[in-house]
Amino acid sequence: MKQEVTIRKIEDGHITAGCDKRACEGCKGSFFCKSTDSIFEILNKTEEELNVGDKVKVNLDSKKTVFATLISLALPLSLLIGGMVLGYVLKLSEPLQFLLGAIGLAIGFLFGYFYFRYTKKSYLPEVEEKL
Repeated sequence: MKQEVTIRKIEDGHITAGCDKRACEGCKGSFFCKSTDSIFEILNKTEEELNVGDKVKVNLDSKKTVFATLISLALPLSLLIGGMVLGYVLKLSEPLQFLLGAIGLAIGFLFGYFYFRYTKKSYLPEVEEKL
């Protein structure tokens, strides 16, 4: 996904950018997005010097977006179901089946939290060009 954004803040090598809500009108997720401004961190792998107020085009790889969704949502849901099925196979009571499912869900969310904590930079949008 390519998007035109404005540099909002540059501090200690971290670049914060934002886009106007009107830029997201065609997005299917705009129904859930309630903010008037979308602010996020971006990476500058180009050699161009960026300043606050500059407009740049950023790219967020769709493969990374899909993989991040799988780690964030599909893995915890799979572990929830897996825990409940394991409890059923072991012939545990329903409350214990639910507990195993909840533990699986928690493990999935914790894995996602730590995974993205250490790999966050590889999932950030990258500057393609200065406009």
